[in-house]
Amino acid sequence: MKTNKTDSKTKEKVETKVRTGAAVFADTINALGISYLFGHTGGAIMPMYFELNERITRKEKTPEVIMFRHEQGAGHAAEGYAKVSGRPGFVCVTSGPASTNLVTPIADAFMDSIPVIFVTGQVSSPGIGTDAFQEVPITLIVSQITKIALLIKTADEIEGALRLAHELTTTGRRGPVVIDICRDALIGNETPGNHKTPFAVKMKKTVDDFDKDSIDEMLHKFSSAKRPMLYVGGGIKVEDSQGLLREFAKKYDAPVGMTLMSLGTIDRNDRLSLGMLGIHGTVEANYSALNADYILAIGARFDDRVAVKGFGSHAKIIAHVDIDSAEIDKTRKVHYSINTSAKRFLEYALKHGPDRIESLTDWHDEIIKWRKLNPKLDDDEDKIIPQKFIKELSDLTSGGAIVATGVGQHQMWTAQYYNFKNPRDFMTSGGLGTMGCGLPAAIGAYYANKDKAILLIDGDGSFQMNIQELATVASNRIPVKMFVLNNGLWGLPMQWHEMFDRGNLFECCLDRSIECPAGCSSFKDCIKRNRNPDLVALKDVYQGIKTNRISRPEEVTAAIKEVLAHKGPYILDVEIKKESYILPIIPPRAGIEEMILEIKT
Repeated sequence: MKTNKTDSKTKEKVETKVRTGAAVFADTINALGISYLFGHTGGAIMPMYFELNERITRKEKTPEVIMFRHEQGAGHAAEGYAKVSGRPGFVCVTSGPASTNLVTPIADAFMDSIPVIFVTGQVSSPGIGTDAFQEVPITLIVSQITKIALLIKTADEIEGALRLAHELTTTGRRGPVVIDICRDALIGNETPGNHKTPFAVKMKKTVDDFDKDSIDEMLHKFSSAKRPMLYVGGGIKVEDSQGLLREFAKKYDAPVGMTLMSLGTIDRNDRLSLGMLGIHGTVEANYSALNADYILAIGARFDDRVAVKGFGSHAKIIAHVDIDSAEIDKTRKVHYSINTSAKRFLEYALKHGPDRIESLTDWHDEIIKWRKLNPKLDDDEDKIIPQKFIKELSDLTSGGAIVATGVGQHQMWTAQYYNFKNPRDFMTSGGLGTMGCGLPAAIGAYYANKDKAILLIDGDGSFQMNIQELATVASNRIPVKMFVLNNGLWGLPMQWHEMFDRGNLFECCLDRSIECPAGCSSFKDCIKRNRNPDLVALKDVYQGIKTNRISRPEEVTAAIKEVLAHKGPYILDVEIKKESYILPIIPPRAGIEEMILEIKT
């Protein structure tokens, strides 16, 4: 009996033990199942890192901390983790410049609906508003690019804020949440009695009871359309609904046009695949969007790079399914709108939708003719053609690797020529177009799935924008395979200058030095490749990373095989033909009928 009383008292002490805010933080992220914390330490956030370090020393459960060399890198890595795993990424940095360094990945996650929890440190609450050292009102700065941004001043608020953030990032339309925690909230104690401050916010709920009569009518008309088309976006990927989408497309024999964010939804070689839509989309995808009599958009937002002039101009009906009611009729008025998730809509349509009424042979025959109009690849036998390189990489990996890109020409070539089998295997920046996102995103992808090959296809310009994260790769022995398509240029601005701005190139040239003539405007003026930086020499800078360079077409296959077979990280510097362009291209302010299919010299 005495022993029982002692046990009871011990238990009572454990239950009433007062925790610091940092301890509450650590306990809560453990309870939420956060496995990895991508971050960078500093003054205001140090109490949290100190708590985690203490727990690691005691061999207690705690997320694995991946330290980055720059906060932006940590943010993009969390995005990469979330894109591949489907679970929220988690970032933790300090205040001031550390928090402002996260603005770009926060905006990137917001534009592409990526679930990431961004935690920033803040000066102690009495110092707020005094211009204290490293004080920045980050919640105000990011208020328009987050689902919610919370300022936390007491230990009692921490658990509720973290739980709310976790729910918000994964409810409805996915997106980022920012929690800004004052230093005194981390070092202070929670109120005795396990008091918690809950957070109540108005959350947009998915409409579960959609108008079934309206959806039945919409599906009936889709089943009888003579030139139907599916326009699918990133909403398919978010809910892993690609299997349902493929089944739906097959049921209605409907061709599928994909946005950049949904590539991999359907195999590129499938007869129903139109490939990518938009200004760099395939001929068959854009001509189908021009000529379709019924366009059904699922999880897509009619953005300006896809819904260009001519898109849907012959459509008698445009229908839109989206989880975010704000996207309905925002840029394109539609005839039918269903405010629900892609998954819920597809499940209903497959169960209750009518079968196709008549054959679409004539429509598919027309698409086959358009497919033959796609640009032919450069036949230069002396220089590496980037599109051919990516196609070979796709073939050698059977389209089964996880691929990250930066932003630029290499991104579009990858979208066009790498045959993705699963939409979660492709990580890129869509809405914001963030150069430099590729390398850290690939790091995050590795922690999300260590069983698949992780590839980075980058341009030499984009690669340099977060090149410091090679130190993160090297120190953690992350076996990412990096293919840098190197033309010594800001490739996409070069192409636009060449095609639409009388060839003013000097500000696009990364090989440029003081030895070059002023105002050079032609590739013919190039003196030499300066190789600044020398990517092969990075093996001596970042220990443990293997490097190589190729510049001839006959070197491509063997070099790719060597990279893929290597157990550790590898950088392959691929010197491509400078005069390489993304085709097709729809010029600025032009329409689908003005699509350019070849460069006339």
